[in-house]
Parts: sequence; structure tokens; C-alpha cells
Amino acid sequence: MSFRDEFPSRLSRFAGAKPPVPKSDHEVSYAEIERWLTSSWGRGLVARFKPRLQDSAFRQAIEAHLAALPEWEPVLHPQ
Repeated sequence: MSFRDEFPSRLSRFAGAKPPVPKSDHEVSYAEIERWLTSSWGRGLVARFKPRLQDSAFRQAIEAHLAALPEWEPVLHPQ
């Protein structure tokens, strides 16, 4: 189409460049993600936040809210 300009490719400028790595600001707390976890799509977040169970405060908060987070029961108490 005549109204589209053909721009030169810039891909070669980035050949061999390492992708940027995002910096972590802080470890998320239960209070920060409580609404996500208790939402209807929060079940899909168990795997994402499972490593946070190493933090005792996070683990205790999950334990305290197991009634609202039944998908965490097998993660917390595997048989």
C-alpha cells in the first residue's frame, strides 16, 4: 500500500545482545497479592507463588486463609 513507509530493519543492531533482565524490587507479601489469590482466576497462581512459602510470614498468611484458598492445601500439606 502506498501510505505505508518501508523502514529499514534494525535487527542487526541487536544481534548478540543479551535480553534485559528485570530487577526485583522486593519479595511480594501476602497482603499485596491477597485479592489476586482469592479471585476466581487465583488458582492459576499457585505455581507462581509457591516459592514464597519459604518465607514463614507468607506461609502463615496462606495457612490462615486456607478456607478462601483451598487449592493451596495440597501444596502446604502433601500426603
